Amino acid sequence: MPIAAPLHQELSGKLAGLIRAGTFPAGSRFPSIRHTSREHRVSISTVMEAYRHLEDEGFIEARPRSGYFVAPPKITADRFPTTATRASKPLKVGSIVETLMDTAGDPNFVPFGTAAPGDGIVPEAKLAALTREVMRKQGAGALRYTPPQGRRELRAALARRLFDIGLKVAPDDIITTQGATEGLNLALQATAKAGDLVAVESPSYFGTLNLIRNMGLRVIEIPVDPRTGLVVEALATALKKHAIAACVVQPHF
Repeated sequence: MPIAAPLHQELSGKLAGLIRAGTFPAGSRFPSIRHTSREHRVSISTVMEAYRHLEDEGFIEARPRSGYFVAPPKITADRFPTTATRASKPLKVGSIVETLMDTAGDPNFVPFGTAAPGDGIVPEAKLAALTREVMRKQGAGALRYTPPQGRRELRAALARRLFDIGLKVAPDDIITTQGATEGLNLALQATAKAGDLVAVESPSYFGTLNLIRNMGLRVIEIPVDPRTGLVVEALATALKKHAIAACVVQPHF
C-alpha cells in the first residue's frame, strides 16, 4: 500500500500546478496564507510549510509588507545565450569603474554593474528587529571597536558551524572581515605581489578588478559559460601559457 505524501507537499503540488497552468501568472499576487487555509480546509501551519516549499522551488516569492507573488519563470537551458570562447589574455582595467560608482546610487538606474542586492530581497523588517535587539542588549558597546581578527563569539560560532560540515577549525584560525573586498585583499596579499598576474572570471565584479589594479597586480580574464560557470579548460590553457599567481572565482556574481 503506497504511503500518502505529507499534506503540505500535496498542497504545494496542487498550487504549483496552478502556477504552471497560468492560473496565477508571473508577477501576480498569490493568495494569502489565511485565504488558502480556508479554501483548502487545512491548517495555517500546513499552508506555511507548503508556501516555504514553493519559495524553495522558485514558484513564489515573499515581498516585505506586501505578501506573496508569483515569481518570474526560471531560465531554461535553451534560453541561455551562446558565446564564442576567446583565448585568455592580460586585461587593462579602465575608468569604467569610476563611471559605475558614480551611477550606482542613482535611483533612475538599475545597478546591474554593482554587487548590490535588489530592494525586494532585503529582509528589512528582520534586519530592523535584529538591530533593535543588539542595541537593547549591548547599548553603546555595540559601537566600540572589536579585536582585529573579529569578535571571539562570532568566530567560535563559525568554528562550530564548520565543524558541523566536517572541518576542524579553531576560533583562533578564523579572521572575520568588514566585507568581501577586505577578505579578498588579505587573500591576494598572501598569494601575490605587485606585477603578478591574477586570473579572474569574465565578466567579473568591477570592485574586484579595481582592487587588483590598486594592488599593482595585473588581470587575465577567463571566460564563463552561462550554465556551467568558469570554463575550466580555458583556465588550464592560461595556466600553461602564463605565470598566474592567484585565481579569483565568484560563482554567485
